[in-house]
Amino acid sequence: MRGNIDFTQGGITSQLILFSIPIILGELFQNLYNSVDSLVAGNFVGSHALAAVSICSTLSNLLVGFFTGMSAGASVVVSRTFGGGDHKELSSSIRVSFTFSVVLGMGLSVLGILLTPQLVRLSAAPPEVYAEAVVYLRIYLAGLMLTVIYNIGAGILRRSGIPAILS
Repeated sequence: MRGNIDFTQGGITSQLILFSIPIILGELFQNLYNSVDSLVAGNFVGSHALAAVSICSTLSNLLVGFFTGMSAGASVVVSRTFGGGDHKELSSSIRVSFTFSVVLGMGLSVLGILLTPQLVRLSAAPPEVYAEAVVYLRIYLAGLMLTVIYNIGAGILRRSGIPAILS
């Protein structure tokens, strides 16, 4: 397949740099998510909305980091089966990784939405921004599945030899 990076042939340094570029760009865009929320909230909604976004950013970054790490772990299994040429096991590992991620993501979304008031209290939100922080965090958690699907899908594509431009 054109565009694949084969670490078993040629110089490793240039291949690692090429391999890391989409990963770094993906992480950059993930980390910019809360920055854009802060810019929009601060400029168009007000200071209380900006405070609500800031209060929730630690928890949202924790969740994104967790699923990014989980996709990295799952992709190890995917890359081993892909590299070994075992297509039946590759299909199984992709299916299990994706299913587990989606089920865990759904569970954390529902649990997080139910526990949002307690999570915002733990974040020591001032009373004047508490209500807005609860709303923001619930909306964020409702969309958590999109983050999970992206992270696991991008990890699987990168580790399955799909060209970096597609993942």
